[in-house]
Amino acid sequence: MSRKIEVEYNDLEKTKKFVEKNWRIALVIAGAAGAVGAAIWLTARYLREKRKRDINHESALRMIEDEVEASKGKTAVVLETGTYLGQIAGEEGEVAMSELSSQMEEGEAKEALEVLKSVITANRKK
Repeated sequence: MSRKIEVEYNDLEKTKKFVEKNWRIALVIAGAAGAVGAAIWLTARYLREKRKRDINHESALRMIEDEVEASKGKTAVVLETGTYLGQIAGEEGEVAMSELSSQMEEGEAKEALEVLKSVITANRKK
């Protein structure tokens, strides 16, 4: 039992360090796309760094990061990119967003991740 708690604690610490390191970068990269764009970029990067993936999945996540950077705040593009992230990541993406949100200190960031998670969940149920 203590092994599971230790692993969960280590995972939370890794997630916290990831958020501290990458949230400001995500905001700068997302630019006018704001917190939602940053949440999409952060989630894609988190999924890529969390574990090894096959080349197609890795490329798709990198493309999502690039799309956020290139979106220049166009809401439709950002939402399409978030929807695509949901299609690629599925349930793992929802879990990643929850993990990231739990380690966020900024209310706007938490809200953006929760909104994105809701959009992805709704699209997956269709």
